[in-house]
Amino acid sequence: MTTTKIKFGGLAAGLFFLVCSCGKSGNSGNGATGPGAALFPLAAGDLWNYKLKIYDTATAAVTDSSYFTLGVSGTVSANGETYYRFQNSPDTTVLSTLAPVNATSLGSIDYQYGMDFYTFFAAGSGDSTQAVGSWPVKIAGNGSTCQGTDKLFAHYADTTLQNLDGTTYSASMKNVIETYDCSGHKYLANVYFIKAGTGLVRFSRYIYNAAGVPKLEVAWVLESTTLH
Repeated sequence: MTTTKIKFGGLAAGLFFLVCSCGKSGNSGNGATGPGAALFPLAAGDLWNYKLKIYDTATAAVTDSSYFTLGVSGTVSANGETYYRFQNSPDTTVLSTLAPVNATSLGSIDYQYGMDFYTFFAAGSGDSTQAVGSWPVKIAGNGSTCQGTDKLFAHYADTTLQNLDGTTYSASMKNVIETYDCSGHKYLANVYFIKAGTGLVRFSRYIYNAAGVPKLEVAWVLESTTLH
C-alpha cells in the first residue's frame, strides 16, 4: 500500500496555514528574500549532504545506508510565489520544491497529479495533540484507491536535536504529518526537523504496525552544508 504526497489543489480551505501569496517581498537572483526566507536558506548552489538510512521495521536494525547531496537547482514561478527546485533527492515526496510563503511557513508543489500546492512546513507552538490542519489524501493498494486523511502537527518549537555525529541543533523546529488510512487508523508519519538558517537537519518516516505502534523506516541525517 502506498500514499500520495500531501495534496491540496483547490481543497485547502480547511488548512490553518494556506499556501498563498501573503504579501512577502520578491525573490532576488541570489536566493529567497522576505519574511519567510530565514526559515530555510534557499539560493542557487546551496547544498545539503545527508546520510540515508533504511531500517528493518521489525528489528530496528539498519539494513542499508548511503550518502546523497540535495541541492537547489533553479526556480519556478507558480501560485504567485517563486518556488526553489531541489535535485538529487532519493524521494521527492520528502522534498522537491520550496517557497517561503510567509514568516512562519513553507509551501511546495506536487506535479504528480497536475499542479497542486500545499503547506510543507509551518512554525508555531501549542498543544502537541492538536492538529493545525487536515486534508484528504489518496491511498492506493491492491488495485484500488480510497480517500484517507493527512494531519499536520506544526507546533513543536525550540526542540534540541542531536544528530548521530554529535552535532546539536538547538531551537530546531519539528513538524509531523500523520497519514490515516481509509478506516481512520494511523498508517505512517513523516517527521521533519528544520533549523532556521540551516534547513532540513533530519527527516524520519515511521510506519504503524497492526498494533498501532510506530516503527522507524527511513531517516535522512544531515552531515554538512554549503550555503550561500
